[in-house]
Amino acid sequence: MAVNLSKDALSKIDSGLVSLPCPRLAGRSTVVHLGLGNFYRSHQLAYANELLKLYHRNPDEMPQDDAIYNSVGVGLISSAKEQALFENLKKQDCLYTALTLSEGKQSASVVGSLSDCVYGPDDYGRVLDLLAAPSTHVVTMTISED
Repeated sequence: MAVNLSKDALSKIDSGLVSLPCPRLAGRSTVVHLGLGNFYRSHQLAYANELLKLYHRNPDEMPQDDAIYNSVGVGLISSAKEQALFENLKKQDCLYTALTLSEGKQSASVVGSLSDCVYGPDDYGRVLDLLAAPSTHVVTMTISED
């Protein structure tokens, strides 16, 4: 039976088949990333997800300066494709599945390091608020060709 990905559905997913994210750390979105394309989701957010899992298993190793890697993704391109990406991520509580192929083996992980996403053309005020928020420690961007 297919399950739509969401926070509520995580308990229905077989953790033997898919690596699940650790619980999100409330109020700790410290990275705002401009552009939420494939590269950022498959590399940077997947890596941050693994780091969050490590901190969840070893809380004593968590940095005390609140520099934990929960991200907010911001879309700035006004297009139907970009808007659909953000709408789909919102429906899934900003969770998505990353597939990895390594040495002929395939694995899947639910990535939970994206704590929120904002489609800028619909809410530029929120984007400015995020950029100016005291909790924002880092602003990053990915620049690539379409």
